[in-house]
Amino acid sequence: MAISSGSSSSSSAFPFFLLALLCVTAVVFPPAAARTFPDDKSGGAVVSGSKFSLPFPSKAAGSGSGSGSGHGFGWMVSHNGSDTTIGFGGGVGGGVGTSRGGGSSAGGGVGVGVGVDVGRGGVDVGIGVGGGGAASSADGSVGGGGGEGVGIHIGPGGVTVTHGGGGGAGGGSGGGGASGGGSGTGRSGNAVGTGQGSGSANGGTGSGGGSGSGSGQGGSAGGGGGGAGSGGAGGHP
Repeated sequence: MAISSGSSSSSSAFPFFLLALLCVTAVVFPPAAARTFPDDKSGGAVVSGSKFSLPFPSKAAGSGSGSGSGHGFGWMVSHNGSDTTIGFGGGVGGGVGTSRGGGSSAGGGVGVGVGVDVGRGGVDVGIGVGGGGAASSADGSVGGGGGEGVGIHIGPGGVTVTHGGGGGAGGGSGGGGASGGGSGTGRSGNAVGTGQGSGSANGGTGSGGGSGSGSGQGGSAGGGGGGAGSGGAGGHP
């Protein structure tokens, strides 16, 4: 089986993906977050969010901390003649913040999308992922993001892998806050997957969100979902 690869512009910023994931995992999900999937087998969506605040271990009046998160995803399957299309998209985001020491915060989000198109000519898969994150404190702030896309074609002639477009940007300075975001798109034939994520932080409030979508030619199939969360000074004594 022949395997070939092609490349267009691509970029990534893995440290900021890590920052985004750390922001999200800093949030505690309660046991009640278990999901029941929709009965509709052709598609559906699940969305969830949580938010909580805790008193900061300081006796100074007005000092507090808070955090929040959200996540969601959607999917759909479509049949059109000899073509079958599957789309999936999802995202997660979160933020944390505290009013102590003049205020500090962090936020981030990640999104992913996958599109699959199955037809007589073979199988096409498009995958896109993007994310961003930011952190801010009285001493300074930083933000950034990145994304990547990949397209895969499996046919009688072998397997072809193409790197799609992706990128991100962000920045911050001083204590004035920061933001960052990134997106990526992968495509092969009629299959397209797109993901994007972003995060922002300013003072004692951080937030982030992510989303993704996938589509193909075999009908209007596509999936999308997203999540967002924010955390700010809770004001607990």
